Amino acid sequence: FTFVLGRGEVIRGMDIAMEGMCVGEQRKVTIPPEEGFDEEDETSV
Repeated sequence: FTFVLGRGEVIRGMDIAMEGMCVGEQRKVTIPPEEGFDEEDETSV
C-alpha cells in the first residue's frame, strides 16, 4: 500500500520509523504500544 509520510495516514510509530528512509531501503522496527494504538478511540484497533 502507499501513504504520505507525516499525514497521519498510518500509525504514528510507522511515520516515525520511516522518517529519513531512502527508496529501496529496508528496516526492521519495533513499534511500542503507545505509538501503535490510538489512546482516544479503542475501536480503531
